[in-house]
Amino acid sequence: MENLAHFTSLFFLLLCPFYIHFASVGRCDLAFKSMLLFRTIAIGAFKMGKLCKFCDVKLTTCTNEGHCCSNCNITSICEHKNEICAAVWRKYNGNVTLETICHDPTLEIHGYKLDDVNSKKCFMKEKKGAGGLLYMCSCKDDECNDEIIFSKSKCILYFILYMGPFFITLADGCKTYAKRTQRTSKISGVAP
Repeated sequence: MENLAHFTSLFFLLLCPFYIHFASVGRCDLAFKSMLLFRTIAIGAFKMGKLCKFCDVKLTTCTNEGHCCSNCNITSICEHKNEICAAVWRKYNGNVTLETICHDPTLEIHGYKLDDVNSKKCFMKEKKGAGGLLYMCSCKDDECNDEIIFSKSKCILYFILYMGPFFITLADGCKTYAKRTQRTSKISGVAP
C-alpha cells in the first residue's frame, strides 16, 4: 500500500506543471480537488459503503421455497459503513411482498434482529410473528440481497441418503476381498 501512496505522490509531482497552468486559467481548485480525491482513494482512506439492492416493499412472485431473484432494479450505496444488505419477505392477507434494503445489524427490523450478518449469501429464516409469514435474511457482500435463498441445497441430504448404502457395500466388498486374498495366501504358503 505504501508503494501505491508513493506512486500517487510521484504522479502528483509529475502533473504539477499542469496544475500551474490550471491556476493561471482559474481551474486549479477543481484539478487539485480531483487529484486529492484520487490520492485518497489510492491509499485506501476513502472507503465506499456496501452496494445493496434497495427496493422498498413491493409485490413479488417469490414463493417461500428454493431460490428467488428480487427483481429490484435499484442499487444503492449504504449510507453508513456498518450497514449490510437485508431482505424481508412477507405474506399477509394473500399479498406477497419483498423488501430489499441497507440496514444496521445492531438495530431491529420489523421487531427482529438480523441473524447472519457475516453471511455472503442471503439465506432466509422464518420469524414467528402475528399477521402472516415473515422471512428475513442479511448478508455482507455487494448486492447479495438480490438472490434470496429460502432453503439450502438438498444435495448434501441426497448424498448422505443415497451414497451411505453405497459406501457400506463398498466397505463390505473390500473386507470380503481382503479376507479371500489372505486365505488364498495361507493356502498357497502351506502347499509345497
